[in-house]
Amino acid sequence: MAISHPTTSPAPPRPQSPGIGGVPLSSAISDLLRFVLSSHAAGAAPDDGPAAFPLSPSYCARLLDDGGDLCRKLAAGIEQCLDEGRLPGPPAVAGIPVGEEGPEEWEAVLLQKGAELKLMYNAVDFELHVQEPYFTQLRGVKVYRTFYTEEREKSYGVFAISVSKPSAQPYTTMTDILAGLSYDGLGRLLGMARTAGTVPDGLPPPRSTLISSCMRLHQPNEVKGCSLTDAARALAKHVYRSTKGRCGDISGSDTSKNELASEAIDSLLRDCGWMNVHLTQPYGPVFEIRVHEGYGARWSQDGAKFIGFLEPYTPEGFSKGWKH
Repeated sequence: MAISHPTTSPAPPRPQSPGIGGVPLSSAISDLLRFVLSSHAAGAAPDDGPAAFPLSPSYCARLLDDGGDLCRKLAAGIEQCLDEGRLPGPPAVAGIPVGEEGPEEWEAVLLQKGAELKLMYNAVDFELHVQEPYFTQLRGVKVYRTFYTEEREKSYGVFAISVSKPSAQPYTTMTDILAGLSYDGLGRLLGMARTAGTVPDGLPPPRSTLISSCMRLHQPNEVKGCSLTDAARALAKHVYRSTKGRCGDISGSDTSKNELASEAIDSLLRDCGWMNVHLTQPYGPVFEIRVHEGYGARWSQDGAKFIGFLEPYTPEGFSKGWKH
């Protein structure tokens, strides 16, 4: 007895390429963001893109500094907003009024342009990884066409690839997102607070710079045998301001004091829930961080100089010498 097995038609041949089908937006956002920022950091929009771009070249360049940590954080923030359909709320710490929620236009831009990006990448049928001189050589296609018509190509069996540029390009949509969010919206995605004295284009300095400035010797040439760092000296002033003993017991050798100060800085940077670049007297623009309980630290805007530790803010704090 013969048994027949159902037959299935062979699957169509798969094109040989690194990628086939729609491209996940999550895998493309980081590279797309980096491309747009790099182009504007160089002072030129890609392919003569939108001229009225509100972000300065130096701001775009700083987003790419420090190994691209800020760029990756911004890309993750954009991706999260597209997934959740909303922006994160403003950062909040004890004693400091919460900033404005932010214009509704920010969410509108993200949702509209984010939907456009998803459609573009979902419509991809075939992903081909190329690099220069591919794009440069494409500029010669028009010259090539003046010598060989399409009919002649077919008659001679010439192999040709037709390349066209769709009017909708991912980088123009990403540019629209960055322009719509501008400094304040991008700062929100990076976890930056917004207060009356906020510097609009302020960005967090590299973590390595912040730590390095804290560990400088406080008086390298003035006191013989003293090896206290700037952070240890600053921490010593705060030990007696808190009744909760947050600073610990800062006693013993300079080495132990320096280690305690280093741990305090690491803790603040790790648990930081509030960042701001704002104007203060007498320092001018400073970079400031705080944890949820209100404790924090302050540096110069570029992070090159450590200014000191901060106690939780209270209206009567100054008159009480910030003791609590």
